[in-house]
Amino acid sequence: EAFSRSFQAKAGSYEVMVVNPVTKQPATVRFTLPEGTPRRVVVTRDSIEFIYSLRQWVRIEFDRDGVQVTTR
Repeated sequence: EAFSRSFQAKAGSYEVMVVNPVTKQPATVRFTLPEGTPRRVVVTRDSIEFIYSLRQWVRIEFDRDGVQVTTR
């Protein structure tokens, strides 16, 4: 949650170190955001989702095995 409050979502590739909320351990997350500004940023207990449109989003999910980034 702290990451999503301070992060300015701009187009580009990122490599950031965040604390995995599930394991409470540091994790490196690599992701790419598309052009434009996200309409919404949704933060749950174990994920962050940058929503640009119905068919365009970037989701970062945390679990015991690490981090998974899904884009569409």
